[in-house]
Amino acid sequence: HFDLLRLFAPSFASNTNGIGIPYRKTIDQNPTAALSITEIIDNVLEDLDIAQTLLKELDPIFDNTMQRRFKMNYYAIKGLQARVYHYKGEEKQAYDAAKVIVDSQQFPFVATSSVNTTIAGTKDRLFMSELVFALRNRNIGAWAVNSYFTILINSRFSLTRPLADLSAIYEGNTNDLRYANLFENSSNVLISSKFWQTSTSEIDSLRLDRMVPVIRMSEMCYILAETAPTEDEALDHLNRIRNARHLVDLPKNSNTLNRIFIQDEITKEYQKEFYAEGQLFLYYKRKDMNQFQFSPANFSKSAYVLPTPELEKEFNLNYQSP
Repeated sequence: HFDLLRLFAPSFASNTNGIGIPYRKTIDQNPTAALSITEIIDNVLEDLDIAQTLLKELDPIFDNTMQRRFKMNYYAIKGLQARVYHYKGEEKQAYDAAKVIVDSQQFPFVATSSVNTTIAGTKDRLFMSELVFALRNRNIGAWAVNSYFTILINSRFSLTRPLADLSAIYEGNTNDLRYANLFENSSNVLISSKFWQTSTSEIDSLRLDRMVPVIRMSEMCYILAETAPTEDEALDHLNRIRNARHLVDLPKNSNTLNRIFIQDEITKEYQKEFYAEGQLFLYYKRKDMNQFQFSPANFSKSAYVLPTPELEKEFNLNYQSP
């Protein structure tokens, strides 16, 4: 429900009481009227509160059963809570939920050797140890390789950027673990290889391929940085990620210990960390930004709201488009 809301409704920051989406609590054939954005978020938080209570003492993930990362586990619930509270602007609650994940130490930063290895089938391009929640897509290779992330005759269908743009995103730092290892050369153009995976393991929970990341531990660190009570702590959370990605610490001085600088650095990190994952779009929408890196001069915020599906309008007469 929350992801559908983020796609098909205006952002909470732009219109808290705008029309959202229907919220299904029963399984039947009857269409449901759309609720307001605020009502949808409150329903999501209520459901998540129930879910965390049910799983708090029972989830196998507490015993380090990491195949639970492919289920809506307890930490995935806390991560979604952090997102929803953050989206709503309730920073203390977002901070508390994200901190549960970071403090758990269940999701360590990926080992450099796992990322930069040249041994076929063992390169961890999705930083598996850091995934709090992920989905399996057994057919991901069909679109990740052939449809989007390689150079085709018609380049409009390829998710690529000019080399100068990639250099700008990663600030020209070829030491960045992400820049150095998550792009491959295809017809003399660097393409994202996050989903261009192979795996030597046949054990589903250990496979390095067929994965779609949904919630990352790094995102929780960014939420902590954005909601930390002090600028000093905010920089600590940012530097934790930077160190893991082979970047130097941001120094603590009068220029860096202010919210504007920190927010700018968080934006840069979203651009680097979530390349090709879709989370950057949702970050821009949450911040209600009308200008961002590489955006056209005539960018309209209406582009943040996906068109209401025709079937929804046809069969749900109670529905109103935002």
